[in-house]
Amino acid sequence: MQEFRPSLELSKMLYEEEIKPIMELGFPDVPYAAATMGMCSEALGLDDAVSMDHMWGPRVTLFLSKEDKARYGEELIAGFKQ
Repeated sequence: MQEFRPSLELSKMLYEEEIKPIMELGFPDVPYAAATMGMCSEALGLDDAVSMDHMWGPRVTLFLSKEDKARYGEELIAGFKQ
């Protein structure tokens, strides 16, 4: 079994190392918010090693205005898939 790291810690790493640089370099003028949300234990910081066997892992949701989503949505998704 792999070493346990809390999902919120992994989500923060995902944001800091992957998402934030893409947004800063590729979309510097697009305002957004980022969060880890959900009904799972990791959203509350209650995950443990047992959590690793179901829907566990880093997760980040970006919130854009309706207009920015329409304008940049497809380009953002393409950038994150690289």
